[in-house]
Amino acid sequence: MKRLLFLTVLLVFVWAGIFLWPEKKDDQKTNWPDFKKLNIVQIQFDQFELTKDRGKWRVKEKGQHIQPYADQEKIDALIDFLQLNSPRRVLGVVSKEKLGEYGLDKPKKLVISASKKQWSVQIGDKNPAQDGVYALCSSYPGKLLLMNVDYTDKVGAESKAYYKLKLLPFDDEQITRVRLLEKNSTRWDITKKDGLFKFVAPEKITEYKVSSSEATSLFFDLGSLRGKEIVFQADNAKPEFLLNIFYQGSKTPLIMRIFKRGEKYLARVEPEKWYFVLDHSDVDNLDKSAFLLRDRTIAHFDTDRARKMEIAGADVSGKNIQLYQKDGVWKINDSNREVTGMGLYLWRLADLRYEQEPGHILPSTAVKKLTWTVKDKQDNELIKISFYEDTGLPANRCWACLAGEKKYYVVDSSLVNDVKKELGIDK
Repeated sequence: MKRLLFLTVLLVFVWAGIFLWPEKKDDQKTNWPDFKKLNIVQIQFDQFELTKDRGKWRVKEKGQHIQPYADQEKIDALIDFLQLNSPRRVLGVVSKEKLGEYGLDKPKKLVISASKKQWSVQIGDKNPAQDGVYALCSSYPGKLLLMNVDYTDKVGAESKAYYKLKLLPFDDEQITRVRLLEKNSTRWDITKKDGLFKFVAPEKITEYKVSSSEATSLFFDLGSLRGKEIVFQADNAKPEFLLNIFYQGSKTPLIMRIFKRGEKYLARVEPEKWYFVLDHSDVDNLDKSAFLLRDRTIAHFDTDRARKMEIAGADVSGKNIQLYQKDGVWKINDSNREVTGMGLYLWRLADLRYEQEPGHILPSTAVKKLTWTVKDKQDNELIKISFYEDTGLPANRCWACLAGEKKYYVVDSSLVNDVKKELGIDK
């Protein structure tokens, strides 16, 4: 009985030793800071530092008094990387005399300062397997560490990797008005209210409608505009134009000035002192004429009502090619041949725009090449438009005229050419 009692007590102690004894913690994890809980105010690299100023991060380079904004997402990515990448291994104690063997006599350094803590890491050479780097860290004084190989790039980053390259502090949805000025004169001034755009200046263009697609694209391009890099000098740069950008919650506009220096375009957003280098195509998207921003569509009709078409080419002996639409498919009446691209051509017709101010007289060199009629299912005419080739126009342009009108529009001829090719006209 005593022996049984002794064994029972022994088993209780064994169980307590296995299940109740505190688990040994991983020193590598225990010593590693919880970076996301630190109130970090400064991150120092070898040649620059990131400093938090009134809730916004700035990039401060050695010898440079101008401090551009830093990209918050890139700083968050760095913090996430540090949070997840504690040392892979602690290799042991290392003396100062041995640091050169690991590339730690001239290391790359990163110092993080928080309100109540400072933390640092020094990065040396890669290990022979090239899958890690040797390091020293304030969390492990005097210890040689093996760290994630990506520490080399993270700690050795250049200042430009952290610049905030987005020009505006808001997106296109917050933009309510944009005005373009050159030589102190307003080229155009467009407002947006309830999704509708309107010219408000100069007075001579206020009679025209604004193209919704062009204005939407303009506002979007402006709200998402990003520079390729940042520079601090704009010597010999010539002003091109400026934009007044009104946005929700502000009565005064933000001013963006565009300059050209040699072959480069620069932009400065006041009151900041640095310049963004812009891609040429981005400048072209902003530097639009009032004419290009106008609603220049010619054929105003509802494509959803279209059920029949008649297309007459100059070289088909006066015989019209008739088409009908059923279940979204267009076919030629005589042969029932399906014309797969006709729905797209119809959409392109509805979006057809004139490329210069319309005229009232058709030149004598113009020759009619195609007449296109679109009808609904009750044979009501939705649109009838004729196209004319003209040797006096560029090869990619032709004239267009709506039935019953005496206005002649210069349009892109690619639509007419594509339709003629699809239907076998002028073969």
